[in-house]
Amino acid sequence: MAGPYLALNTLTYDLKFHFAEYRGWAFTAGLNGMYQVNDAAKGTELVIPSYRQFDAGPFLHVKKSVGEMDLSGGVRYDVRRYSNDAMYTRVDPATGFETAADAGSGDTTAVKQFDAYSHTFSGGSGSLGAAWNLNDRLTLKANIGRGYRAPTASETTAKGVHPGTGLDQLGDQDLKPEFNLQEDLGLFYAGTHVTVSVEAFNNNISNHHVHTVWDCY
Repeated sequence: MAGPYLALNTLTYDLKFHFAEYRGWAFTAGLNGMYQVNDAAKGTELVIPSYRQFDAGPFLHVKKSVGEMDLSGGVRYDVRRYSNDAMYTRVDPATGFETAADAGSGDTTAVKQFDAYSHTFSGGSGSLGAAWNLNDRLTLKANIGRGYRAPTASETTAKGVHPGTGLDQLGDQDLKPEFNLQEDLGLFYAGTHVTVSVEAFNNNISNHHVHTVWDCY
């Protein structure tokens, strides 16, 4: 039976440094991300290519209490480096399934399934929030933040029928990172036996990624 083959190796890292508190200010700096290598060459349904991806995101977080007000905020900058080589396929006459092919072998039946592609995505994010403790039971909270998300391998380079859905997928190499801006405001009551909250939330997303799919028959 035909099927995909994905050997995905992921290395994640997370470094944090908590600075000594200074006049009520608490700072934390850090760096986290991951490195991925995906091998898809042994599959018989090639939907995404073999690829390499490196993510890095340095950040800084700060918090401070001023009277009955707790303040916190942070900033972060993310970078993703993605690349894949061109990939050729041919039909195995013994099985009738696709297999990866060497374009330099002179095999005239080999066709290009994936173009070579590399791109660096980057963007900043951050948030600022406050909690006002009106009394022992009532708290007013407000927050504003900007988020970031880089395109995934399937969103940029997918090309083929997804074996789980039966839909043909086509990635878009011109995708840009997604960003969002959200604001929320809430009033929270914590009683002995009852908790109540009233919250308002707004979220606006730009460069939303929509995977191109269509039915296969």
